[in-house]
Amino acid sequence: MSDQKTFNEASVDDIDISEIFNLMWRFKYLLISSIIVFGLISVFYSLTLPNIYTSAAVMKTTDSAGDSSDSAGGVGGLAQMVGLNLSPGQATGSKSDLAVATILSRDFLKHLLNFPKFGANIYAVEKYDPVSKKIFYDNKIYDSVNDTWKIDEPTYVELYKDYVDMLDTSFEKKTGYITIKLQHQSPFVAEELLSLIIREANLLARARDKQQSTDSLKYLTNQLDTIQQKDIKLSINQLIGVEMRKLTLVNIEENYLIEPIDSPFIPHIKTHPARARISIIGTSAGFVSTLFILILWYLIAGRKREI
Repeated sequence: MSDQKTFNEASVDDIDISEIFNLMWRFKYLLISSIIVFGLISVFYSLTLPNIYTSAAVMKTTDSAGDSSDSAGGVGGLAQMVGLNLSPGQATGSKSDLAVATILSRDFLKHLLNFPKFGANIYAVEKYDPVSKKIFYDNKIYDSVNDTWKIDEPTYVELYKDYVDMLDTSFEKKTGYITIKLQHQSPFVAEELLSLIIREANLLARARDKQQSTDSLKYLTNQLDTIQQKDIKLSINQLIGVEMRKLTLVNIEENYLIEPIDSPFIPHIKTHPARARISIIGTSAGFVSTLFILILWYLIAGRKREI
């Protein structure tokens, strides 16, 4: 009870700057020791963190995917009547939204896991040797020689969080540009995985629209054989022309959905961790926490007591 009363009487407001400096001087060796200890801990901790490299790409959406509604002209109403959607890429949002949503989807990750070592590069990397430029995998998890898992192979659902954490996507509405960044311990793998993601996003969009156009052409051709009215036949022929043009674009455009303006690159400078900042913050935190404990003890013990 008396300690509580003493603490209340000697509040922080009663301490002036000179008393704090006096306290620091009396316990200077303790403060210096805490700075050294916390500084060393921070340095050693920062050294345990692996270097992270970031590859990035700036892209724009192309005019190939989902733009056939513009070419359809006045036959859009008929297309809806016969059950066709001439603008699949824009049905639920812009093409940029479609591109980003595709890349960040679980189905897309499921597709990417079919490529060798993609899952291992997300989940099983132990360290990267910058001298030999070689990745070492955790041999308790993954056998890189035989490309086999020593544990139950993680599913795309289990790897999804690691996949999304590895990526950073942004969309600039004013310019319409999409920026995608990918972080990895290996600068070469960072560039390789990002290039793979962009390539497969385009290939899947092409395959999807190609299948839709092929199905639409079959449907329209069958309808053309059954309908007798000349004006409707003319409109169906226009729809067939639209789908033929779309199918042509699908077959000739390599960058069908997104086109790189600034292609993925191999980074030579790490982006994380900021070891100097970690060391400074850790050392400062040690000094401040030690000083706070000293001031708190001083208040509890009483200013007039001989220290």
